[in-house]
Amino acid sequence: MKQKAALLAILVAMLVSAFLQQRGGLFGASEDPRSAAFLAKMAAQVNRDLPKMVDADTELTKAAGLDGVFGYEFRLVNISSGEIDGQGLVTNLKPQVTKGVCSAPGTRDMLVKDRVVLRYSYSDKAGNPVASFDINPDDCGS
Repeated sequence: MKQKAALLAILVAMLVSAFLQQRGGLFGASEDPRSAAFLAKMAAQVNRDLPKMVDADTELTKAAGLDGVFGYEFRLVNISSGEIDGQGLVTNLKPQVTKGVCSAPGTRDMLVKDRVVLRYSYSDKAGNPVASFDINPDDCGS
């Protein structure tokens, strides 16, 4: 549980830092924060520090910006796809991650004010997809 909290803290810090740099006019203050161009620039900021181990089993490999969606891609470095229940992973992680991002002012603003979806995708040690979930603006309430 503590490892997941540390993971969340790292992700929120990276995302908020990239978001604030973007908002601060680094790439133009008039750019639409939902646009693929804006979110791709945010992802490029985050990707400068990747890949990064976030705990003993999880590596953050990439961030990606799509139209209206900011995504994180993780690799479970010690697990093959046949060894994990992808739905169980989503069931356990999504509530924790949602609570964390919705309670952090920077990511909450990104979700609620700017209506950006956060996507978390997980693959196994060989890169095979295991699970994915989205945190939508409405998940944080109004």
